Amino acid sequence: MWYRQNRKGYICGGYGRHGSKKCSHHAIKESGLKSIILSDLKKYAREISKEGLIKKLEQQTVRAEKTTNKKLASIEREMKRLVERKSKFLNLLANEIITKADFNGLLKKSIEN
Repeated sequence: MWYRQNRKGYICGGYGRHGSKKCSHHAIKESGLKSIILSDLKKYAREISKEGLIKKLEQQTVRAEKTTNKKLASIEREMKRLVERKSKFLNLLANEIITKADFNGLLKKSIEN
């Protein structure tokens, strides 16, 4: 396509150089072409935006879920460990191997660590 100032638009290059022997006469006004291009660009930008945003949010959600699951598993392991230690301390107290003051001290140290 060649731009022609007098037509304020583009014409077929083959037709412009060789006439109707080479190609049919087809042209487009610059204003119409700009409108079409702008419309297409807006359409693609919306599609890219939506698709890209959705994909990015999905990726962030998956990463956040993995991180949260790891933290949850860690907390559950720690809780299980503390419950087991408390149970051991209670057995020691029940068997009168340690005093209630010792039990409270051991329990407090266990929670702090």
